[in-house]
Amino acid sequence: MPKLTPDDLLAAAPDAVGGNQTTARTLLQDVQRRAQERAREAVSTRLGPSERTPLTLRKPSAPRPVPPVAPNWPVEIRLQKGRKVRATLVPGAARREDLAAVADVSAANDRQAFDAIQQQSDAIESLRRSQAELVNKVATLQAQADRSTVGLLQGITSLEQQLQTARTRVRTQTLSSRRQATRQQRALDSMATTTQIQHVNSVVNSMQAAAFGEKGSLLTTNNLLLAANQLLWQFIDPLLRGMGFALGPSPSLLTWLSPVGSLLTGQLVVGNRQHVRFISGVVTFDGSGFNESESLRSRLADSFFKDFKRRTDVPATAVPLDKGIPASTVSAIVRNAVVTVSVLDFGEGGAPTGRVAWMVDTGVDGG
Repeated sequence: MPKLTPDDLLAAAPDAVGGNQTTARTLLQDVQRRAQERAREAVSTRLGPSERTPLTLRKPSAPRPVPPVAPNWPVEIRLQKGRKVRATLVPGAARREDLAAVADVSAANDRQAFDAIQQQSDAIESLRRSQAELVNKVATLQAQADRSTVGLLQGITSLEQQLQTARTRVRTQTLSSRRQATRQQRALDSMATTTQIQHVNSVVNSMQAAAFGEKGSLLTTNNLLLAANQLLWQFIDPLLRGMGFALGPSPSLLTWLSPVGSLLTGQLVVGNRQHVRFISGVVTFDGSGFNESESLRSRLADSFFKDFKRRTDVPATAVPLDKGIPASTVSAIVRNAVVTVSVLDFGEGGAPTGRVAWMVDTGVDGG
């Protein structure tokens, strides 16, 4: 079987691989034509001189000429009575030796003719056998070329499918990469936004801890309520998503509102509770009297104010800040949620002038 050279494959394959207008039928015919040419060349190369000319015909011998006829000589004719007569026959009669010569020449020429006919018959038979062998070889080569062509076309078709699959895979991977990059970018943006919201929540938590937290113990009621409130708003988005609520893309609206929600719920839960035990302040005596009062309404929680207002046993102390008022002359008392600081007349004449610090013990648990 003649092998297809790389030039043949390159001449046939690019059209099918490249996807131009050459059809598979045209490609098949072209490859078959090339295979036939290769087959003819291979057969011509394989056949030797004796196979190309199966029988060397020798040049036939020239026929022998008929010998000339002897002249018409007079012949002797013996009559029945024994008498001999010399006569000349007109036309002349053939002599025995002439007939013998013609018979010899004819026999020789017949032998030459039969030899030439036999030689031609042998040559024809040899040519027939050679032609039959050549037909079989060409048919075998053609079948092999067809199988090779079919295999080549199948390879080209497989290559086209692989290329198409590769293009599809690359296109799918590109789209998937783009989607993944978009999702990652959205996730990064969401994380950045969530981080900023967490920073705001941290500020809010610090403000609530400073405003409502109690020192000295982690397990006080205010501290536990503040921690529960802050944890609730910190994890409200994943908590609700885990419960099956559709909150939309992250961060959700609740995440955005968590700082405000934490402030509001903290104010509602803890803000109405009295979390400061000691309340202090400063009053100023300007020489117009011996008593100065200040309401504690703004310093007490609403839920605590009503009970505190009814109390009559609230401890209170007063300390002068200026040297003009002796310490032994000042006192403080709380009635109806109003602290009253008094200065006794210490005998120097006139009302005192100066500042006096006061402190009230509300009695609530806390530091």
